[in-house]
Amino acid sequence: MKVFSITLLAVIAMLFLIQDTAADGSIKSIKKKVEGIAEDVAGDAQSAFDKAKGKLKKLEKQLKGKVDTLKAAIEEVASLN
Repeated sequence: MKVFSITLLAVIAMLFLIQDTAADGSIKSIKKKVEGIAEDVAGDAQSAFDKAKGKLKKLEKQLKGKVDTLKAAIEEVASLN
């Protein structure tokens, strides 16, 4: 009877160990998925940032051109007086 109880306890312990290992595997799998999603989101955010930065530089060049045109017009008007 003692051998049976010890064997039964060993089997139960092994089942708990297998369950813990499976849970650990699930946690690792979930962690990998979350990391993958985080990398995708970071990549999308970087792409959006780069696009916005490009648009900002384009607007900056346009504004600089308009400011230069305005300065030239002011200088021309000032030279007429």
